[in-house]
Amino acid sequence: MKEEYDFSAAKRGVFRRASGPVKLPASRAKGRWRGPQDALGRFVLGETERTLKAYQEQPNLVTEHVNQEYDTAHGGYASTGLYELVQNSAAALFRQGGAGQTIFIRLTEGSLYCADDGEPIDEEGVKGLMFAHMSSKRGTAEIGRFGMGFKSVLGVTHAPEFFSRSGSVRFHRDRAAEQIRRRVPAERCPTLRLPEPMDAEAEAAGDSDLQELMSWATNIVRLPLADRAFGDLADQLGKFPPEFLLFVPHVRYLTLECAGSQPRELTLRRDGEEPIWMPAAGHPGGGATRQPICCLMRRGQTAPRRRTPATWSLRGPSQLIVSPIPGNSGRSFPRRRPACSQAF
Repeated sequence: MKEEYDFSAAKRGVFRRASGPVKLPASRAKGRWRGPQDALGRFVLGETERTLKAYQEQPNLVTEHVNQEYDTAHGGYASTGLYELVQNSAAALFRQGGAGQTIFIRLTEGSLYCADDGEPIDEEGVKGLMFAHMSSKRGTAEIGRFGMGFKSVLGVTHAPEFFSRSGSVRFHRDRAAEQIRRRVPAERCPTLRLPEPMDAEAEAAGDSDLQELMSWATNIVRLPLADRAFGDLADQLGKFPPEFLLFVPHVRYLTLECAGSQPRELTLRRDGEEPIWMPAAGHPGGGATRQPICCLMRRGQTAPRRRTPATWSLRGPSQLIVSPIPGNSGRSFPRRRPACSQAF
């Protein structure tokens, strides 16, 4: 087991080395957690008021927005909330330019946490959380930067929260409905259109998990779980495709921790020219086997996708070597949709 993430010597995923707790690198020190009175908090209040005025002028927007949220959470993005959060964290790390490298997921009986040490959220990121089809990843090599996928979390929570060192926001179904109905009559109301600024430090005082993650992370999503959401998320955690790391080489560590289960620790490193995925000990399989897989390559935001032939070789329980097939760049394999392909 790597010394950076020695869970055998840790309590619930605290970063440790054999000699004691890890002291995080100075490059990850992002400054204080800014509050509602700071610039991003004031921006959030202004956006919320503008949205409410728009609803007052055009009440049909309320119906349109609530239907968009429902279709996203219960349609094509149903049961993909965890995957979407990990993609958003990967995008935050990409934008950080290499200073961050960690994504940490923790599922407790009451909440899901997704933390990273990537770029803090900004005004464009807040807009991406609020609105549809306004992802700030457009025109870049990123994936999942606050696009439609974030709305999928409404399938497991009624009050998603986003903590960032630049400013923190909360969305709440009941409070949003109350604000909207003060302006227009509405039977059903959207949740993710009316953010509220939050005080991260005050929230951490009553949440030890949040407090722990805030000691090193830059961004943290906290989802208070809706009824029966734990089982769905636990299933997503257990089935999360480790080969996801092959498509985000800037992410070095991905840890998936579920209450009552052994944490899954995934690491990507390079051995010469070959990317090596190293899952947690105990990954099923053994010996040396080789099978073809199809790696999907992205070319821009909406460009066509193409398949690149590759093979994987499992070396014992802890290393997976993935490399192109020499001389077979045009070879096609039987149609098979890997679990990691759905958002690429």
